[in-house]
Amino acid sequence: MCPTFFSTSTLNRKFEEMQGEMAKGNVDIMRDARYFFTSGHMFLHEMMHTDLIGQPHIIDEYIDPDIMSYQAYGPKRVHQLAIRDLQQGGGATRASTNADGYAWLASSLYWWDTTKYFPGVPNKPGPLVAETGPVILHLGDFDDFNTASSDDSFQKALGGLFGSVPVRSGTDLNSNFPRYWILDDNSKQDIKNIYYRLRDKACQNICDISTIQNVPSQFVRATRVGSTGCEYAIKISNTKELYLYTTQDGQNCYSATQMMIDNYGATKDSSWINRPLVSDLYQIGIRDINTKGPGGVSHDEFPADNQHLGFMHLACRRSDGVAKWAYDFNLKISGWDDGNWGKSIKSEADRCDRVLGTDHWKYEEEKDYKFSDGSAADHWRVGH
Repeated sequence: MCPTFFSTSTLNRKFEEMQGEMAKGNVDIMRDARYFFTSGHMFLHEMMHTDLIGQPHIIDEYIDPDIMSYQAYGPKRVHQLAIRDLQQGGGATRASTNADGYAWLASSLYWWDTTKYFPGVPNKPGPLVAETGPVILHLGDFDDFNTASSDDSFQKALGGLFGSVPVRSGTDLNSNFPRYWILDDNSKQDIKNIYYRLRDKACQNICDISTIQNVPSQFVRATRVGSTGCEYAIKISNTKELYLYTTQDGQNCYSATQMMIDNYGATKDSSWINRPLVSDLYQIGIRDINTKGPGGVSHDEFPADNQHLGFMHLACRRSDGVAKWAYDFNLKISGWDDGNWGKSIKSEADRCDRVLGTDHWKYEEEKDYKFSDGSAADHWRVGH
């Protein structure tokens, strides 16, 4: 974003350029919004993403909400989103949460006031000369957003994904794959949450083992991929590691990794996107520990020391008897290996019954209980 921003015309420079075009009588250019792209436009677009704007949060909308295709960047595609049929995910609801729509509205009104020409949608120009103040305008029909056009320059400049981008995936995760992970703040987070913690840093071009929120750095590896990419890996058992791989930072990274995590992060052992540029690759997954990543990327090996990020399956239930003092606690556990010699298991059991604690728990054979993913449970019981 930074090189593009500083090489894009400022408002003052653009005004000088437009004075030259008016002197030449190039009216068509004055009525084409694409020629009014400035660093001020880019700055306003990015500011629309901040929480200072309020709610709902302003994002970069896709024209088709069901696929990661063209995003509504540039005057043509902003227009296409606004006039898209409501039944196909168009209309004001999504157009009003698209950052570039606000940026183009402000840009067009500014240049209309400055030059007295309205910069409209390319090939669908607005009024020739502004004779009145702002009015509700119909900028014409538009039916060719699938055609490659110069709007791709806006897509690239603002970091959006362009073209239809397939999200591919591997095989299903094992049914006994842990449901939660135990972080160093004692919170229990699912695998998608862990992926998002890696995404948050990689897409900012941060590749540092100490920066992953609440994940102990001894369980993390970070390997630089070129100058703008990173592969993160987290040791999640003695034999497996979780990883996220990116070749680019910025909006492309955010969009691609979100699609993978939301669609396949909790169900597949891998997912990847090789777009929008040929050199771009984004991938997440679970693999054997110390395995080389895409392109042969490798990290310092995790030691075989029985220590790793903790995980768990757990259900704690109380069954009351007829008398108030007669009740049972049942603690059901499956696949819980906290990587710390079971200390967190004892802690959780103590929370289930704070009076007796784990010294009074005993193991019983489990015959009936299963977790929602189909995995069987061990059964621990204490009675009063």
